Amino acid sequence: MATTYDWVGTDSGNEGDFSVANNFSPSGNPTTGDTVRWLTGRQPVTAGKDQSTKDFAALIVGPGYSGDIGSSAGAFQCGAVLLSYNGRGNAWFDCSTGSDNFDEVYVLGGGAAKQVYFTGNIAAAHVAFGSVTFESGTITELFIETMGSELSQPDVYIVDADVVTLRAHSGTIRQNGTSTITTGYFLRGNTTLEEGTITNLECWGGTVTKNSPTTCAVCKVFAGTVDASQDDRAKTFTTSEVHYGATLNIWNSPDNITMTNPVKQVGGGTIIARTVSTTGI
Repeated sequence: MATTYDWVGTDSGNEGDFSVANNFSPSGNPTTGDTVRWLTGRQPVTAGKDQSTKDFAALIVGPGYSGDIGSSAGAFQCGAVLLSYNGRGNAWFDCSTGSDNFDEVYVLGGGAAKQVYFTGNIAAAHVAFGSVTFESGTITELFIETMGSELSQPDVYIVDADVVTLRAHSGTIRQNGTSTITTGYFLRGNTTLEEGTITNLECWGGTVTKNSPTTCAVCKVFAGTVDASQDDRAKTFTTSEVHYGATLNIWNSPDNITMTNPVKQVGGGTIIARTVSTTGI
């Protein structure tokens, strides 16, 4: 029978060891199918972090918990159907080993200057608050959104991870490393594509700054701004269109932005460039 275990971390001499049964209430060793909760206190998880043979039903980190889970030298390894993070500490989660992964991830909180790091495959990730770094692996769907006006905008870093579909409704996003974004929908917020590749870009609001010297196959600007002028490295847009009220800036200082096909202007969108070939309706 599946059991719910609450982390207490009070076993004398082994306070931070996840593999010690007396660090949980009820006493026991959580295993596949169980739920683990961090609800109160600040005792970090410092040992027994390799739980890579287990797929938990849920990992729940509540706002009353301020300790760290894992560290930069050793992440907490496991699989889980659900991870809900609303803690006030740093956390490192690695679901890259074996067949482990996270099916559904929600990052709903985080203290000032605190970070949550992910390594491995995630089916769907929702980031509504705090600073989150996706270090590697594949995120099938990534939602960046603010839930309630009282919450701060999320900060998301995509380093060497691959995102199949990104839906950005708010916040600050930075893409770096060797990461790829297959399709990105940007509705609000500020996004900087510093390195890596984006294949299909749709801007519906906010600002998307494309600095990465790679080819964007499709760039559609329905509202807001796509700005490729801030970096002097060569870059290519294959198929592009800009709609009324939107802006596409493709004028960088050495004029080495290539528009493979003429830019389609729909309703008189703004294009900033030295010379550009356009088609429109």
